[in-house]
Amino acid sequence: MKRSRLVTMAGAVVSALVMSLGMGVAPAGAAAPTQQASDKWFAFGADGTNNLVFFWNTTRTAFCTPTMIKYENDRMAWLADPSGGPEPTFPDVTSAVPVTETSQDVGQGNVQFGFTGNVPVELWTFEGGKSAANMMVGPCTDTDGIVDGTTQPTTAGVLFASGYGRWTFSDSDLTGAGPRMDIYSFKMHASLMSPSGTSYRYDARLWYQGRYAPHRDRSLVSFKLS
Repeated sequence: MKRSRLVTMAGAVVSALVMSLGMGVAPAGAAAPTQQASDKWFAFGADGTNNLVFFWNTTRTAFCTPTMIKYENDRMAWLADPSGGPEPTFPDVTSAVPVTETSQDVGQGNVQFGFTGNVPVELWTFEGGKSAANMMVGPCTDTDGIVDGTTQPTTAGVLFASGYGRWTFSDSDLTGAGPRMDIYSFKMHASLMSPSGTSYRYDARLWYQGRYAPHRDRSLVSFKLS
């Protein structure tokens, strides 16, 4: 089982979390002891509010290896023509640092889960012609200064700010056992500095609430840079 865990968007968190745990089911009505572990969670994505690319618990230099860049290019080709073969496999990421996980089976198969850690954070600008509105496959090819599918250069993305932040995640019903309302969110509170010495406070939150019925779902995505 891979030890590095990926979060790319709020809707993808639950399925990824379920795969990362080996869980038993406590007898109905019984609450099992809280269990603690560690794992290497990381995240990347587009901050649509500030039009930046974010890396959580990794850096662009460490994340964008030749293997990762090849994966992004291969996946772009696969998305253009899925008939050409199976979807490329996301590579292992070894640059993330372990964060502390807690989980508890509170009865009837309902597992509450969370993690927290102080992790590196980077924000990058997009390359020429890219933005949060048209982020394609991944953060490497959207910042490398090469037009997708060619060798033609364009303006490369640059480091906007970097530092460290506290990343927390919580899920009230990891396995979807119900009938309780499922609420999960992850938050980032980071202190960053630009290469020129400007300090920033970066706060991000992705939150979801639902009862396993799409018309009752509620969600929030918020990024704030100050």
